[in-house]
Amino acid sequence: MEKSIGEWELYHLKTDRTEMSDVAKDHPGILSDLSNRWNQIYQQQVLLAEDPQ
Repeated sequence: MEKSIGEWELYHLKTDRTEMSDVAKDHPGILSDLSNRWNQIYQQQVLLAEDPQ
């Protein structure tokens, strides 16, 4: 199960600290890697929450 929170946004915080310019479309590989990592962590947390140790 993948959790979706809508459209992902990506910002270059070193040069755009106020998050005014979404660069997600310019860097689809980075966006894909980050969203995959987010989904993996989410899945791990769901499994931990379901395990009544």
